[in-house]
Amino acid sequence: MDLFDFIDLASSSHIEDNIYSKIIRNWNEFINSLHSEEDKQLLLKIMSKCYFKYQKSIKAYGLSDFDIYTALLMSIIIDQQIQIDEKKHE
Repeated sequence: MDLFDFIDLASSSHIEDNIYSKIIRNWNEFINSLHSEEDKQLLLKIMSKCYFKYQKSIKAYGLSDFDIYTALLMSIIIDQQIQIDEKKHE
């Protein structure tokens, strides 16, 4: 676990990052179409955690929507793999 696990990043009202705000705006229709509120909050938490944990790399990758989403997806995959590896070693 890291600090991001203890912060409620899903409520992004305190976040003032233009790229992050753009990501959430562009994914808003998908997020709202998820069936449960729990799924919505989980997705927002994962996106927020990974964006802010790896934002330097995400922003360095490029500024097109495709580049940003690809870098965000890769950061999510890396973060998930780290969590899986940690659980294996417990």
